[in-house]
Amino acid sequence: MKKILLTTLIIITLSCNRNDIEQEELKILTEKITLLEEENKNLKDSIKKTEEDFLYSLHLVGVPHSKTSKVGKKDSIAVLLHPFGHKLPKYEFYKIEDNKKIKVNSNNSTFFNYQFKPKSTDDNKIKLFIKIPDKDRFVELNGEITIDVEK
Repeated sequence: MKKILLTTLIIITLSCNRNDIEQEELKILTEKITLLEEENKNLKDSIKKTEEDFLYSLHLVGVPHSKTSKVGKKDSIAVLLHPFGHKLPKYEFYKIEDNKKIKVNSNNSTFFNYQFKPKSTDDNKIKLFIKIPDKDRFVELNGEITIDVEK
């Protein structure tokens, strides 16, 4: 009888001890989960900030395909958003004439060709505007390209 009682006491003691160990492990795991959730939030915020900084760091660059454009003849300009090679959200591309924005196209690339036709030798400035969506607002880029135009 003493042996049964002693065995039962040992089992109960070990059982209680095990429960304490499991509670401690659960507490440690809960703390680790909380830390990981906080780190995950910080990483998400950092990624969003990096993406936003990238959009605001873009430069609009235009490179004419020919050295001189002719009045009344179509020509084109390679338009680059530098740094190029990155995928962008779909944005809208406008030309500006007489202080009015005229939508030309939509794109999501950092490179496209823009076609134009100079009306006179004084029509040598091409003003461009790009509107890139970013969450609940837009990043806007302006560019002006001066070209040589002859008759």
